Amino acid sequence: PNRVVPTSIWHAMGRDAGVGRPEDAISQRVTFGSCFAFAGNHGSLTVRLSAKLHPFAVSLEHIHSALCNPVHNLNCSSAPRDFRILGRDDTDPETSEPFLLGQFQYDALARDKPTVQTFPLDSIPDHPIDLISLEVLSNHGHPDYTCVYRFRVHGDPHSPSSST
Repeated sequence: PNRVVPTSIWHAMGRDAGVGRPEDAISQRVTFGSCFAFAGNHGSLTVRLSAKLHPFAVSLEHIHSALCNPVHNLNCSSAPRDFRILGRDDTDPETSEPFLLGQFQYDALARDKPTVQTFPLDSIPDHPIDLISLEVLSNHGHPDYTCVYRFRVHGDPHSPSSST
């Protein structure tokens, strides 16, 4: 049967379920267990960009479904499923409220889908931003935690002569 082994059982056996830090979601290291894991099926990650940019897409990554094996707690049910992206310009008080850039679905279970899935933003801001938030609204069914292996923001660099 394809059942999820509760995380508490793996911890009782001395096996780690892959608990990571938020920094792991933006690192270049992508190995099993090197993920930002948060409790439950929803949570968020906010990234302060190194420079303002004009974003046009985001990418989300999880382990490939071919590697998923519930017997060894390597299951794709911890992958984010429904999520939304919010943007914010933290340096301008007039635009400091977060605004929706899009709502998407990551497909972790289809074997023909790549591990890195890129989502063009539904709404492109007319000004550069320096904060992006990934809000995970649900995962693929894991009862204990959700793992974000990698989160990337794609955009054009801001140059003072190119915008308002």
